[in-house]
Amino acid sequence: MKTQDLERLREAVADLTVWTRSASAVRAHRVNVLTAAEQAFAELQTALIDVRLAGERHWSVLPLRVGDGARLGLIARSELLPAVTTHEAEVLEQLTTSVVTALGEVKAMLGVRRLFSGSAAKEAAARAARYLVEFHSWGRSSNLSALLSRIDDRGRTPGVVDPASALDPSVGLSKRLGQYGASHLLDASSIAGLAHSVDLIDRTLVLEGANRRRALEAGASVRLAEAARVVAEMSVERLKDATRDRIRTGPLVAFGFRTVHDVLMRRAQLGMIPGIGATTANRISGAAQAIWQAAYEEAPVRIDVDRPTAEMHQLVQSLAVWDATRKTKNATDDVALAEALAPLARSVGHDCSTLIVMEGRGDRASFLESVAAVVNRASLISRTTTGLGPADAWADFLARPADYFAMLNELGFLSENEDAVAGGLPHEIADAIRAFELDTRHLTVSLRGYQTFGARFALVQRKVIVGDEMGLGKTVEALATFAHLHAKGARHGIVVCPAAVVTNWMREIESKSTLSAHRLHGAGRDAAFQSWVRDGGIAVTTYESLGWLGVRRPDSHRSAVRSSMRRTTSRIRPRSVRAGAR
Repeated sequence: MKTQDLERLREAVADLTVWTRSASAVRAHRVNVLTAAEQAFAELQTALIDVRLAGERHWSVLPLRVGDGARLGLIARSELLPAVTTHEAEVLEQLTTSVVTALGEVKAMLGVRRLFSGSAAKEAAARAARYLVEFHSWGRSSNLSALLSRIDDRGRTPGVVDPASALDPSVGLSKRLGQYGASHLLDASSIAGLAHSVDLIDRTLVLEGANRRRALEAGASVRLAEAARVVAEMSVERLKDATRDRIRTGPLVAFGFRTVHDVLMRRAQLGMIPGIGATTANRISGAAQAIWQAAYEEAPVRIDVDRPTAEMHQLVQSLAVWDATRKTKNATDDVALAEALAPLARSVGHDCSTLIVMEGRGDRASFLESVAAVVNRASLISRTTTGLGPADAWADFLARPADYFAMLNELGFLSENEDAVAGGLPHEIADAIRAFELDTRHLTVSLRGYQTFGARFALVQRKVIVGDEMGLGKTVEALATFAHLHAKGARHGIVVCPAAVVTNWMREIESKSTLSAHRLHGAGRDAAFQSWVRDGGIAVTTYESLGWLGVRRPDSHRSAVRSSMRRTTSRIRPRSVRAGAR
């Protein structure tokens, strides 16, 4: 090789050695930064929670803690890497592979090694030399040094990103979360109280189950007492009716047995009675047991106001305690939301500062509404549920007997004749009512059969006058009608009633349904009206306020509210006549 060519080669080797080292360092640095970012994102993803309702993902939520700032910094660091075009990436690839290989092969032409290299090595070195000289010439003309300098940001270290800035485009997290849907940043305070609320609802549901079992046991005790009373009044002569075998009751009477109850209590003495052997004693005992079983199965579970027993008092007390917790179980929508949000509530600790909510089937607003519904439900529980029921359960029963009988019906202690409930209505109307499916998801109480029938009657007929004895549940029938209409999309209902019962209606709406109540009467009625128009729910007003209501209705809402009022107005008059008998 000529001296001039050899000098050109040495110059190329010197520059290319610097360039390859720089390229290798830059490339390794970029790989490390990108790998660290991927690992940081993967670690963040482990905290991701899918909130599912009815098996479908409504939201995905990523809680961010103070310590996640370093991970966000690693992700943001990857976003700061200088952009590299496809061509520049190919140049980096050459510098770190083929150029490095050529530099190794060209050594056979340089220094002392050229004296010991074989012909094959010298030919390879010659090819490598030509490649390096050409690449070096191109690199100089293309200002390769400047390229390497531009993409070399090894001096920049990862910072710490405030979780509150996690979705800033410069961080790059929102781009990575795109697969989950549109992302929204929320302060952790937006779900403040959720963990406590979910826990309270869970504990209340457990308590509800225990209270329900106690109510069932109390009902069984009433039935046992009633059966005992029946057999205590039943002569031993009735034993003959309970078996085909011949039974002589004379010896029993002579030995002091007067009733079937005596036989049950003193069955061990049957074999001692003269004239009664072991076989006959077994037959008598079996007949008495059969009578007892029949009496128990037929014994009604009733609460006699005129002649209450200790068992009846205990049943009322157990029902009152159960009622204090069962409203939570009946609020099926809120319970489902609490169950769906429970994983999120339990994962968000005191160190969580920020939430990223990603939309699935639900959006940001519906997420916040769901959290609010659970918190509100817990608040209602904390206000109305002590787990002990009212101080005077018997007085509470006398004040609202329909609710207690509805509970007995729910527990299976009462049954109602469907034909009697229909009250002799024409078959086509009765059949239409029975076929109508009542949606009670927004009720927090159970309905007796006649109450369900009354609500369905109102919905099928689209107009009704509800009347019955005081305390049998006319209000809850109206609420069931409102609740069904609300579930089907109606948002505005109105109750027009005497001023004396406005407070009662407000209390009943709030305690027996999930619907919001708005008092359009007295002080604050203007604000309440605006809230009702905006948010929907049930407005409670008086006959005297109807004129004011018509004047105050804003033009922007006039047609919508008028239509809604026509659909859902309920006029409930005390001591009116209810269509259809129980």
